Amino acid sequence: MANRKLISSAIADSRLGVFDKIISDRFDNIDLAPMMVYLVDCVDKSALPLLAKQFDVDGFKGFDQCATISDQRELIKNAIQLHRNIGTIWGINKACKIIGFIPKAINENVPLVPGGDPVWCAFSVELTPTDLGKIGKNSLTMLKSFIGYYKNARSILVEVYFGIDLDDSLSLDDDLQLSGGDFNSDHNNDHLIS
Repeated sequence: MANRKLISSAIADSRLGVFDKIISDRFDNIDLAPMMVYLVDCVDKSALPLLAKQFDVDGFKGFDQCATISDQRELIKNAIQLHRNIGTIWGINKACKIIGFIPKAINENVPLVPGGDPVWCAFSVELTPTDLGKIGKNSLTMLKSFIGYYKNARSILVEVYFGIDLDDSLSLDDDLQLSGGDFNSDHNNDHLIS
């Protein structure tokens, strides 16, 4: 109910008191959470595409790349910060992490063609092997256009690739014979040395 101290004595008669009680009973029990659309964690998922459009992260800018509802919510929550840092390495890295791809490295000054001279405005993005399972039919093309949106306007995206480290060691058995390779055996440690 409204605070009686705030109501002027000229209008605080019995009729206004009844009207005030009816209005306060009706409006005090309304759940305001659905109307607070900027609380992205609480808003209904049907409003997420509209919020993505409002914050300019709809379509290829990230919303279509998100695999889950929580990724979509995270993208909308970080939209202002992403637009503030657009064109930076941090912006590309953060945008990729939000949609579920984790860049292992963003390499700058790479050659445009293999074996060529490094170019100051060229860069490549190396993704982790765990991201390979997330790649679908058109998702690599969509990922390139997504990175193209968040990159600097003068920069050239040369490639997006998956880096795999092969740091495994092999142990030698006494019966194993190696021939025709650049491998030597260290019989004290029983490991291959290349």
